[in-house]
Amino acid sequence: METPIAPETAQLNSEDVFADSLELLGAEAVPADLDVVHFGPMALRVAPKEGNATSLLADQLFSPALFLAEHIQLGRLELHGRAVLELGSGAGLPSILTRTRGGARVVVASDYPDDIILGPLRHNIAAYAPEVIVEGFAWGTNPSGLLLVDVNWLEICLLKPPQETRRRRF
Repeated sequence: METPIAPETAQLNSEDVFADSLELLGAEAVPADLDVVHFGPMALRVAPKEGNATSLLADQLFSPALFLAEHIQLGRLELHGRAVLELGSGAGLPSILTRTRGGARVVVASDYPDDIILGPLRHNIAAYAPEVIVEGFAWGTNPSGLLLVDVNWLEICLLKPPQETRRRRF
C-alpha cells in the first residue's frame, strides 16, 4: 500500500484545474467525475448526490477534512499510538491519514448509517487504510457501538461540526 503524499507534491492535470472554465472559452466542457475527489495520489469516492447524502452533505469533501489532513501530514497532531474516532467521516480522508501517516493504533471512521453514505467511505478505507474500522452512527443515538472496547478506549476525537453550525453567524 502506497503512503499518501501531500497534495502540493502531486502532479496536477491542467484539464482538471481548468475543466470548469473551458465552456466559458468556447470549448466543450470536460465532464467532471463528481463522485471522486483527488488528494495526492488518492482518488476518494464521495457519496452520490441523492437521498440522505445530499441533505446530510455527505456528497462533498469539506475544508475541515482538508485542514485536518494537512495537519496530520505535517505531524501537527499527536496521533501515534492513540485511539481515534472520526465523527462525520464522509470520504474518510482524516481517518485514512490518521492511520497511514499519523500512526494511530486504532481508528474508527463513522458517518450516518445509510448505504449511500457508508458505501464510498467503506470503499476508500478498504483501498487506502483497511485497518480502519467503519461504523454507522446517527447523531443523538446511543454511541455504544462506536466504543468498541470500553468507554475508556477513546483518546482523540476528530469532529467536523455539522454544516448548519458552520453557516451560522455569531
